[in-house]
Order: sequence, then C-alpha cells, then structure tokens
Amino acid sequence: MYKRDNCENNKLSSVSLSSLELQIFQLLQSNDVEKICKYPYLLYSYTNKIYKFLKISTLEKLQSYIIPSIIRSIIGKKLTNAYGIWSTDDEPNENKELFGYSLYSSASFFNHSCNPNLINIEKGAKIIFKLLKNI
Repeated sequence: MYKRDNCENNKLSSVSLSSLELQIFQLLQSNDVEKICKYPYLLYSYTNKIYKFLKISTLEKLQSYIIPSIIRSIIGKKLTNAYGIWSTDDEPNENKELFGYSLYSSASFFNHSCNPNLINIEKGAKIIFKLLKNI
C-alpha cells in the first residue's frame, strides 16, 4: 500500500493511495452484461463459481457484501479494464501466452474511446503510450 502526504487545514495527514484506487475502481465501467451476452459461459464459470466460493469462505460479518450484482460488477470491471502481460511481440498472436494480468484503476482511464487518441505498445517489460493525433 502506497501513501502520499496531504495537507488539510494546515495539518499534514496521510492518505492511503490504495483507498484512492478503490474509489477510482468504483467509477470504472463494467461491461458485465455485454460480456455475458457475448460469452455466455462466463455467467457460470466466473460469476456463479466465484460467488459460491466467496459465499462459503467469507467471514459472517462480511456476508452482506457478497451479492451477485456486486460480484458481476467486479468481474465486468476486470474484464473491461485489466491489462494483460503477454509473451514477447515476435510471436504470432495465436502463440502468445498470457502470463498474468492486473487492474490499475487510474490507468484504466486511458484509451476508452471509439476514436482513441493513443495506443499502448508493449516492448518487453515496458509499455509505451503513443499519441495517434494531436491533443
């Protein structure tokens, strides 16, 4: 968890960036209905399995937060906004291997447009953001 300093009323306080990321996460678009319509198996394989697992493994005091709509929203946000880490660029697409993925809420605001103004290019362990037009 990262922290940053914040000055409020001439007093220095510490604000958790993970808390800020959680607030930003809640603003992200979730295309859960679109994804489930396009890939119906997701409803069972992701939503139902994850919901059931969380329902039986979550502490009693947190059970009220485990509801299907919240689980679907989180999964939809992950499917819509996560960044994948794939094998190198010199392999054909059908041979690429997904090593993992992560969701960085702040970075998810990049390139959400039908007419994007930037693209991201993966070069090894780096991601390069390249403008497509003047902004």
